[in-house]
Amino acid sequence: MEIPRAVVGPAAKFLEPELTLAVEFYEGTPVSVEFPPVVEVRIADTAPPLHSQQDSTWKQARLENGAVVMVPLFIDKGETVHVEVESGRYLDRVRAARKKGT
Repeated sequence: MEIPRAVVGPAAKFLEPELTLAVEFYEGTPVSVEFPPVVEVRIADTAPPLHSQQDSTWKQARLENGAVVMVPLFIDKGETVHVEVESGRYLDRVRAARKKGT
């Protein structure tokens, strides 16, 4: 089903293939789309990481969806991060699953 961009709003930048969302209808017309509060997105481009800096210092990062967010200096290109959909704010880095025996 096609939903007008105006109904989706600014969160449209977080749309991805196979993402299932709830759509609210009024008299057969879509009126709102409910996104999850947090999404996982990959960093497409950012400055090289600086691990000796404080967590309170930030840099710009471009996500795979084209959105730009501010991330801590230790974040590197290719990493996956959690972003709050409503504000577009970085929340934390997604940790890779640990291998058995490590």
